[in-house]
Amino acid sequence: MIGLALIALLLNATRKIPLYCLRPVVDKFHTSRRSVTPIEENQTVIPSETSHVKKTRIAYIKVHKTASTTIAALIQRYGLNHRLTFALPLPKSLYHIGFYQTFDPVNVRPLPKGKVYEALCQHVVYNRTAFRKYMPKDMRIIASVREPFDRSVSAFNYFKAYSKSVISKANISGNAVTLIREFFKKPNYYEPSIYTRGSLVMNRMAFDLGIPRAQYFNATYVDEYIRQLDEDMAFVLIAEYIDQSLVLLKRIMGWSTEDILYTIRHKGKTKPQFPNDLRIAHKKLAPAEYQIYDYFLTKFNISYSKEVEIEQEVRVFKDTLHRVHTFCSSKKQVLMVPPTKFDKGFNFTRTDCYFINLEETAFVAFLSKLQRP
Repeated sequence: MIGLALIALLLNATRKIPLYCLRPVVDKFHTSRRSVTPIEENQTVIPSETSHVKKTRIAYIKVHKTASTTIAALIQRYGLNHRLTFALPLPKSLYHIGFYQTFDPVNVRPLPKGKVYEALCQHVVYNRTAFRKYMPKDMRIIASVREPFDRSVSAFNYFKAYSKSVISKANISGNAVTLIREFFKKPNYYEPSIYTRGSLVMNRMAFDLGIPRAQYFNATYVDEYIRQLDEDMAFVLIAEYIDQSLVLLKRIMGWSTEDILYTIRHKGKTKPQFPNDLRIAHKKLAPAEYQIYDYFLTKFNISYSKEVEIEQEVRVFKDTLHRVHTFCSSKKQVLMVPPTKFDKGFNFTRTDCYFINLEETAFVAFLSKLQRP
């Protein structure tokens, strides 16, 4: 059992996480004790064309506004439950390792002695050379993408400096459609000064995935780069199909249903209807984004269509997710999720509820103290 002094230290480091949450989680982290629903002897899990031995080490390229905070939180829980050693940002960075640069050990907290990086889910620009240099060979790399126009609109609305810049420089006001239309006329002019090293609205998927800014309009280069990127990635999730993507990820990685449970983070408000001319204008401004999205959406559809009974598993997963969310809103102490043909079943506790909803920076603080050298 972990000493009370360590519990108190962690408690202080994680913004007053309740003691009842910390004690079992720390114990589970160090002993790998899992509470799982008993399985009958003849219970089998349906085979998948993609399933192999469970793959544990995982690096998630957190592409801005592609359901990335939701997926990163999932990876944090997964890494905690499986005792992985995280690459964590320096204290001054809070939740990102590199908004504008690739992975480098100088930008992360020191590893515990004798450990290697086993999990990454903070913002960092992907670079094949850096990842091959610093990550273990069995590290699986994943990313997520989103329909480019919707991603740009989401970023414009989320990062308030953009609308403020348009309102100030153009001396106009109006709804999102009006402001975004004006922004598309002169995106470089309206780009807030704090983001000029890499726009968060225009071409950010290309930027985060490592395409040089000078090559955004070079279709041949982008096409070749995407194919190289595809070789590096174990899987690329599609934000519009988050549940389907997670079930397919589960099969590819040999994970369990418990591993892919999530709660939605940073859910935006209902967006207005945008006229088609704005979508056309955006495609001319950010062609690389569409090359990236179209390629990985096509690959996703092909992979998904080959899977045995995956639609049924997605329905079961959605039902399980709903049950978990309902349980976490109740005062019950444990939810027993029974076995299915797709999964062995598991118990979900109040501690699990706490961590599935824990805010990103608090989770980083918790992990930082937990694996302090």
